[in-house]
Amino acid sequence: MPKSPSGPLRRGQLIAPFGVGAMVIVPGGTSLIIGGLDYWYDRRDPKAKLDEEEYKFQEWRLQNLLNVDHFRMPPDYRDPVRQASKQNLGLTIPTFRFPSWHFCSECRVLLSMPMYASGKGGKLKCPECEKNKKTRYLFQVPFVAMCANGHLQDFPWREWVHKEKRPNCDKKLRLISTGSATLAGQKVKCDCGQERSLAGITTANPSGMTTLSKDLCASDEEFLCQGSKPWLGEGQNEECNSPIRGSLRSAANLYFAKVESSIYLPLAERADLQELENILLRPPASTNLSILRDAKDATTGEMLQLL
Repeated sequence: MPKSPSGPLRRGQLIAPFGVGAMVIVPGGTSLIIGGLDYWYDRRDPKAKLDEEEYKFQEWRLQNLLNVDHFRMPPDYRDPVRQASKQNLGLTIPTFRFPSWHFCSECRVLLSMPMYASGKGGKLKCPECEKNKKTRYLFQVPFVAMCANGHLQDFPWREWVHKEKRPNCDKKLRLISTGSATLAGQKVKCDCGQERSLAGITTANPSGMTTLSKDLCASDEEFLCQGSKPWLGEGQNEECNSPIRGSLRSAANLYFAKVESSIYLPLAERADLQELENILLRPPASTNLSILRDAKDATTGEMLQLL
């Protein structure tokens, strides 16, 4: 069973619903995003031997379809303390802490924190409360932004409240809840005096344009996707100019796995398959199969007469 830094995952879950780029909440409440394949098979124990061949397997139909030369199973976690072998110890599923924006439930300050690799960092103390000699912890914000091309990014808090693509203000932001259950009851407020509710951030028009992209700026300028790929780490972007829309980070439509499959038929002859064939060719199995075949033919003939 593969293991995340804060809990186990079944191998099947790494196809759906927790494949590369998917978000998962681990015990303790930390939100993580599953890292890209470039980060997999990273040895945590430098003394452990890494043998990637153990996880490789072949399936020629899918290889031809996807234009790859092999596949790999996700690594199963092997505790260095309990394993006698020194091979492939301590391999975990790579993750990043996402979203990177956090807020304090006490002073409501909004802060952008580093995307700790492998979910490191644990609970983060609020620096504003610490100044007042209080110990309060930061929580990850419940909102992110996405586009139809599969890109994912932090919600543009500073741009949204100032209604500008590149605001000059760097004063502290705060996430204020007015008690309403709707998005209109959530507000982002800047210490400079600007404030704005989150009403409409998840709305998309039939044309494909979204409220977040169309109405973020006070001018007619559109705020479009920057092609962010946080599953590859911070600062990983590609060209994209699609509209973006806000979403709850726990929303079911935030991630869809694209699954390709094939029926596996072994190319080489196997003794067990040959034995099965011999059983089917000998009575009583062959007699029963013949009876079933004759019954099927008779039924088909009756149906044709009725037609």
